[in-house]
Amino acid sequence: MRVIEAFDPGWLYCIAGAALLVATVLIPVHDDRLRAEHHRDAAIARRDSQTDRLEAYGAYLDALNEGDDRLYLALAATQLNLAPEGKAPVILAGDDWTPNTNIYADIEPAPRLIDPFHLPDTRLRRWTTDPTQRLWLIAAGAICVLVGLMPPATKKS
Repeated sequence: MRVIEAFDPGWLYCIAGAALLVATVLIPVHDDRLRAEHHRDAAIARRDSQTDRLEAYGAYLDALNEGDDRLYLALAATQLNLAPEGKAPVILAGDDWTPNTNIYADIEPAPRLIDPFHLPDTRLRRWTTDPTQRLWLIAAGAICVLVGLMPPATKKS
């Protein structure tokens, strides 16, 4: 029973106040870190997409320089609307056929998508990031710590 009598409930106020003050400091910093990581991931995705694009265009240029017959036939068909002798394009009845003259559509890599940035919407996050509410949260945490550090009341005999 001596242990229960010696327990000072002021420690509960100290712990709660310290938790409020720590949350007020760490949550906005954590949000900034998450935002910076998202910007970094987006930049890496853009860099990788551009690298893929350069590799695809380099392979296309190499095929042109090597004289790839299939590539020349495809370019002649799409850009000059020409077909080899004795061959004609296959057009199905009722199709409105227009040749695809954009040679870049075939060599463009698919874009790398990144999820949009969002933070979870919690009450504590709103309190710690709103400037007005943040001041009240700091004051409440400081008052809790102050109350917790006050000496315990003693009985007068």
